[in-house]
Amino acid sequence: MNNENQTNQNLNNNGTLNSTSLGSVSMPNPTPTPTPTPGLNPTPTPMENLNATNPTPTPSTTDNLNNTNLNPGNVNPTNNMASPSPMMDNSPITNNMENLATPDSNSANAPSDQSLGTVPNMSATESNMGPIEQPIPGTMTYSASANSNSNSNGFVEPKKVEKMGTEIPKNTSSKKPMNKILFIVLIVVLLAAIAYGVYYYLSLGKSHSKINVTVNNMEFLINSTLPTDITSYATITGTDPKNCNLVTNTVDVTKEGTYEYSVKCNDQVFKGNITIINNLLPSATPKEVVTSVNSTNEYTAADFIEENSCTMENCTYEFAEDYEFAKLVTATGNREIRIKVKDGGEKENVITSNLIVLAQPIRLYLSCSNDIMTDFIAMGANETSGNGYIFIDYAYRNYIYKIDTLENYNDIVGDKPAEFTYDGITGITTYDDSNLTFTIKNTLTKDMLNSEAEGEFPVNYAEVAAYYANKGYTCKPIVAS
Repeated sequence: MNNENQTNQNLNNNGTLNSTSLGSVSMPNPTPTPTPTPGLNPTPTPMENLNATNPTPTPSTTDNLNNTNLNPGNVNPTNNMASPSPMMDNSPITNNMENLATPDSNSANAPSDQSLGTVPNMSATESNMGPIEQPIPGTMTYSASANSNSNSNGFVEPKKVEKMGTEIPKNTSSKKPMNKILFIVLIVVLLAAIAYGVYYYLSLGKSHSKINVTVNNMEFLINSTLPTDITSYATITGTDPKNCNLVTNTVDVTKEGTYEYSVKCNDQVFKGNITIINNLLPSATPKEVVTSVNSTNEYTAADFIEENSCTMENCTYEFAEDYEFAKLVTATGNREIRIKVKDGGEKENVITSNLIVLAQPIRLYLSCSNDIMTDFIAMGANETSGNGYIFIDYAYRNYIYKIDTLENYNDIVGDKPAEFTYDGITGITTYDDSNLTFTIKNTLTKDMLNSEAEGEFPVNYAEVAAYYANKGYTCKPIVAS
């Protein structure tokens, strides 16, 4: 009875739905029952035909109900939350419309099938039909708005969503052909190579323009040794001086004159001049002359000079004083002889040599040598016994030094002075440039020999030879000239 009362309360006297029973559902003017078309069946289709599967459509006011596949026989008008029809896809508005259009057939107050065609198009709200179910994404949706299409019975036509679900957009961009990419890469590489070449050429030219070399016009004394440091010849900026080369092999330091030298940096050549001058006084190595008492020898100034020892070309020699040698040799001893050395011009120098006067003439020299030196012991005739040779109180020692390279030789001997000190030894020095050798000569007096022998130096030739042999020397006789 409660259901019947509820149903009766929802119906007006004319069998239509009471709008107040729908809560917030809008009740538009009911659509009038369409007038039957002549020639067609004017009789409404019985409700039993609604249950038929795929019924044959006939002109009827219930056409729209057949289109929506409603089943009035299974609808309970009192159940506002009835299970949705499969075709209605859980639409809350459609379900409610089913409840309104198809009341329970068992109800005594169920409306007739003619009243179904006059049900107005109405919108349901949540006030009396409960929560409105939201459509599932990707399924059909229905709209009950005023812009929606409705059929002749006032039901809203469903609006189907054409594209269901999420569709991943396709990458429509076309790939570039591989040969086109390679062509672009080759063009880029070619342009980079050209750019680098231009940069290198410009930077090379720029670096060359930055190099600045100022050469010096230089003067050196004759027989000098030229320096090897390039910075002594030129001021170099814009590059490390180690990157430049010095060329001086055209300069002859043994001759006066002006010579050209060059400094080369990269491919640039800078030239300067070197002048060899002769500001030094000529010099020569003196040579001792040994003679005997009352000798009648005649001497020239050149006899007191070592051969080819002059530091200048075209040297000439003359006595600085007038010497009477007959008077100088009347007694034993050493006599100084001063010699003028001239260079063939206006320059001259005076050097001092010695005239040594012995008791008797020298017959031979006993030459005794070790690794670094050679002693020459003057031997005369044994006048007292007439047997062999005896030491006549004159001897000298030569220190011979051989240098490994010309550069070192020139660094050591310098301007080749007549008296030279090397390795702690000082004496009259002669130079052999061809063999890179120089010899320092020291005169040995009788007192010096006695000191080395730690007593009396031997006198007889055989005794002198045995003395040097015991010291590790090798001896041999040399006939005096």
